[in-house]
Amino acid sequence: MGCIEASNDQTLIDALNKYCEQYEINTCLRIAHFLSQCAHESTSFTNFGEGTNFSLDNALVTWPSRTTAINHIAVEGVYLKQPDLFNSVYGTRNGNVEGTNDGYNFRGRGLIQLTGRTNYTNYKSSHDTKNPDDIQDFVNNPDLVKTKIEYAVESACWYWTTQGKTTEYKNINTLADLGTDE
Repeated sequence: MGCIEASNDQTLIDALNKYCEQYEINTCLRIAHFLSQCAHESTSFTNFGEGTNFSLDNALVTWPSRTTAINHIAVEGVYLKQPDLFNSVYGTRNGNVEGTNDGYNFRGRGLIQLTGRTNYTNYKSSHDTKNPDDIQDFVNNPDLVKTKIEYAVESACWYWTTQGKTTEYKNINTLADLGTDE
């Protein structure tokens, strides 16, 4: 996948080995699909958090369904301020509370860009249950998912196995098992 630096990062490799096994991402097809998605969303395993500097044009391409809200907060029609942008595009989604900084606070982090208060809360619960000797508060400290590689990896594994977009494929492993690339 062109991730030369990542293949030499022992901390990343150790976390992938630990959590992929724990979340049953353990066949060639599952691993290939999971790593491909993670490489895409993390810029070849080099960026574990959603960027915060958006031009108006980039924001409109990223969130085309939020055009009105994005245009409303544009500064001089060119740049977008934070936390205004993320509060606007994520503010009422995934359990975020409108009128707060939840959109900004729960922006994408981890290998699969975990977003939203609900996802951070549910990931925290899962992590704490599976790792009782490593209780973490990802809700009050969401940057842990970006700054600690093990949580960037584990959150992606958790998302992969619980948050698929259809009822039939909530666990994306079952979709990967089909061998499809769609």
